[in-house]
Parts: sequence; structure tokens; C-alpha cells
Amino acid sequence: MVRIRIAENLRATLSQRLLPRADGKGMVVAVELMKNTGIVEETIKKADKSATLKDIIERSRDQYGMVSFDQSLTDLFKGGLISFDVAKRNATSPSDFERALHFES
Repeated sequence: MVRIRIAENLRATLSQRLLPRADGKGMVVAVELMKNTGIVEETIKKADKSATLKDIIERSRDQYGMVSFDQSLTDLFKGGLISFDVAKRNATSPSDFERALHFES
């Protein structure tokens, strides 16, 4: 019942992490944004499907403007704002993050 209530009332979630800048001049924010679309709502309602939320967020970037932490970390690293070590250390799965970066190259 709790999952149903959350799924029906959630609008979006925004999570943030402050990370040290590569140039040593302060911090930069990495974000994760999930909007409550139909598929997100249905996924939240089903306990056995909640592990797929990260994949849904990543696939919904262009259409709904969602972004995962790993996508945000990749953007910040490629933009030169954070170092590879900071990005990898803060990734959901450091080994998957590193593999995805090498795959994109």
C-alpha cells in the first residue's frame, strides 16, 4: 500500500552531491533527476521491479529530461569539471562507470 501511495503522489526526486572541482577551485554539483512518468509510477508500485529505475532514468534523458548520477558524472568529467578519480569514486558502480567510459571512446 505504501508503494502505491508514493507512486501516485510523487512528482519528481532530485538528489545532489557536491564534488571537488578538477581545478581545485571549489565544488561542483552532480545531480540525479527522476520524474514520475507512467513507467516510473508502475515500477515503484512493483517491489520486484524497483531495481530497474536507474535504467529507466538513463533511457528517459532525451524524452523527459531525467538524468542519473552516472550520466551527470560522465558529463562533468567530459567537461573537465571533475577528475576521473572523483567521478569513478562517486559512481553507482565504479567498474561499470569506467567500462562505459571506455566503451564510448
